[in-house]
This record gives sequence, structure tokens and C-alpha cells, in this order.
Amino acid sequence: MADRDRHVVLIVIDTARADVFEPYGAQAGSTPALAELARTGWAAPHAVAPSSWTLPSHIGMLLGMPHRQAGLTKPTQARPGLSKPILEANRSSYLPKVLHDNGFRTTGASANAWVQEGSGFADGFDEFTQIWDPGHPWLGKQRLVPVEQALTAALGRSDHGLRKAAKVARRWIDQTKQDRKPSFLFLNVMECHAPYLPPSPFNGIGPLARVQAARDMRFTLDMIGVWRANLAQQLPPPQVLDRMRSLYLGGVRYTDRWIGEFVRELKRAGLYDDTLILVTSDHGENFGECGRLSHAFSVDERLIHVPLIVANAATPEPGPVVSLTDVPRMIAAEVGISVHPWHGGASGNQVAVSRVEGVGTPDDPDVVKFLADYGIENAVEVMTGDTICALDGRFKLVRKASHEDLFDLSADPLEQTPVAIASLDAETTEKVTALRAAIDAAERGGRDDIAAAAPTAEADPDEVRRLEEQMKLLGYA
Repeated sequence: MADRDRHVVLIVIDTARADVFEPYGAQAGSTPALAELARTGWAAPHAVAPSSWTLPSHIGMLLGMPHRQAGLTKPTQARPGLSKPILEANRSSYLPKVLHDNGFRTTGASANAWVQEGSGFADGFDEFTQIWDPGHPWLGKQRLVPVEQALTAALGRSDHGLRKAAKVARRWIDQTKQDRKPSFLFLNVMECHAPYLPPSPFNGIGPLARVQAARDMRFTLDMIGVWRANLAQQLPPPQVLDRMRSLYLGGVRYTDRWIGEFVRELKRAGLYDDTLILVTSDHGENFGECGRLSHAFSVDERLIHVPLIVANAATPEPGPVVSLTDVPRMIAAEVGISVHPWHGGASGNQVAVSRVEGVGTPDDPDVVKFLADYGIENAVEVMTGDTICALDGRFKLVRKASHEDLFDLSADPLEQTPVAIASLDAETTEKVTALRAAIDAAERGGRDDIAAAAPTAEADPDEVRRLEEQMKLLGYA
């Protein structure tokens, strides 16, 4: 059983890349709440997301294993409900269930359409709140900017669920004060995700510009726009990218302010000192770097290098690199759970692995037609090939098909010029060997049999269609 008076809070700031937070080089004063948490605790130097989009990263983070090992072998072809049998097959490793079985009251809330009850993520929670809004104006039909959306933008009243998440957090604090048992709170908040339109005063632009930002979502960040950008480097104009980046940072500041308020509420309730707090993200975001936009298409550092800030931990700061698949193991160690399913994992290793799968095959008729329709036939390898990388904090080895590129992140953070592997000294060659071994092990670790044998999740057809449309509008599939 766990320590009696130890609580755990895990906050996932969806789509938050590491370099927008002060502990990772952002401007002083831009994220004061997280800077203070890092000052009193620690920020992992190089935390690595298991993949570059939501579903595989959450599976890795909450199961304590890579998504392919869990059985999610083709997540880019995922549909609502696909993850449910995967989570059911690995329920004994699901962090909320393990904590629940060890005496924790478990509370969860998610603003992301992938991380919801129909996908299996609610199992293991005593209370789970779906805080994403199916009727949100941003998820309307993809035509002209609707009147409701334009008004919401112009008035600066946009909200992607953070206000609802704050209510869940306050209820959790109140109940935790009354309970005589340890408690776990999991929150996924979407304020950094497209359409990058935080409420006033965090948007920093006028009403008309906010309406223009709404148009950016409809005509630039729709599914086709994102595919064009990443497959053929057909990026939007610089002024649009600048507006996106500015509003994205506004979402970062808005979220940081709420985290500061949450910490203050914990302290007023007398719970802060007994609460382990972890703040991280499932992936980052691109704004034109290396010809990329949004996320999910590569293992670029802007996508897989995420924050991991921990407060009130008894264990020391990890080494130069840590995978988010280590989060359950870290929590178990902190709260005194000695019997758990995550022994023998990557803790203590100096290498982390991340991967993103392609869509279809080069000869898939749907793939061929899609590329032909949009005049980007030369992008077939980008669209269909799996990409996997291993990194040790400085060196990063990227494998796509049988081709490998090595990058020295300290000298080339944008990964523009591969290092000539054949000319390396003995010490660096040894590091590359370790990176290659980690990739090889990950390639062998997929459990295709689980995916093949897993029962098909039953879902309401109307619910499936609605979720698929929303995910398309968010640029996922």
C-alpha cells in the first residue's frame, strides 16, 4: 500500500513544447508558476515523449511502456475506440488502476477527444470528467468562420476546457481535505492546442485579429493544410505563422497562470507539502521549423522534447534524458508502492526512444490518390514511412526505413546537418552504438499479436462519426 498522506497530481499540458517554459530557456517571467515549481523541485533536462501526438504518448505515459509494446502498432490509422482494447489488455499496468488498487482515490479529467471514456481511459478512475465540449464552436462545419465562432473570437471568450478543469481540481482539493486516504488527480488541458486562441487578456491582439486567427484555424490548420505543410513544405505565410506562434504563447501563459492558482489553493488547503506534482506534455508543436507545421509527422525535437517539472519529490533529478514512459515508475517510487508492474524498465538508462508511424503503404490506392489529388506525389516516403529515434541528451539517431541520420543537438538544435557517422571518434561511436541498440530493441518490442487479437471495441456509430469529424478538424487523421 502507498504512504497514507501522500497525494499525486499529474497535469498534461497538451501540445506544449519544452522551450516555451522558463526552465527550458524561455524568457524570464513568461511562466512564473512553473519556474517556481522547478526552482523548489526540479525540471528534467531532456524529457522525451514516446511519440509526437496524443494517443500513443498518453498510452506510453500511463502504461509505463512504449505504445507498440502495449499493442498500438498503427496509431496514425486510429479511430475512436481503438485504444480501448489496448488499455483493457494492459489494465494491470494502467497507472490510475495501480494507484486505485493501492488505496488511492483517483480523479481524472480530459479536454482531449482521444483521452476520453470511449477510448478506455476512464477505467481505473473513481471519477472521470470529459471536459472537451462536443458542441464547441471551433468544432463546427469547416466552411466560412461561423457567426458564433467569430463572436467568441472577437470577444476574447475562448476556452478549451481549462475553466472546467479548474472546477474539477477545486472539487478534488475539497474532497482530499475531507478524506483520510491518498488521492490522485490527472488533468489533460488543451489551451496550447490549435486553434491557438486563449481568452483575453492572454491573446494580446485586437478583436478583428482574433477573428482572423479563427480563419487561420479553418483555412490553414485544417487537415489538408497541415498535410500540405508537412508533406510538401507548403507552409502558410510568415505573418500567419507569427500570429499562430504569438497566440500559442498566450495559451502557455494562460495555463501557467492557472497552475499558479492551483498551487496556491493547495497551499491554502494545507495539502501542498504532501502532494507530488508533475507537469508535462504529450508532445510539442511546430510553427514552420524545418518546414513543419502542427505535430504528428516527425520526431523533430520541437515535437518530442517536452517539459517534465516535478515538485515535492523525494527522489533526485533524473539524468540527462528521461522518457515519459518512466512517469508511472517515478510515481510508484515516490508514494512507496514497492509492488508494481513497471520494474526493469528504462529508469537509470541514459537513452530515450520516440517514434511516429506512417499512414498506409506506398502502393496503397488511397495514399496514391491522396497525393495525386494535392499534387504532392513526391511525398510518399514522408507519408508512409515509420520514423524512430533514440537520444542521450546530446546525440540523436533517427532511423527511417533503413536510412539513419545522426544529429549533435548541442551544435545543431534544428537537426539540419547530419553528422558523418563514419568519421566519428571512438567515444562517440560507442554512443551511437548504444543509440542504435535502443532503436533495435524498440523495433523488436512491438506486440503485433496483441493488436491482432484484441477485441474490437463496440461504439455507437453516430458517436464514432462525430469523434472522427472533430479529430479531423483538429488535424489528427
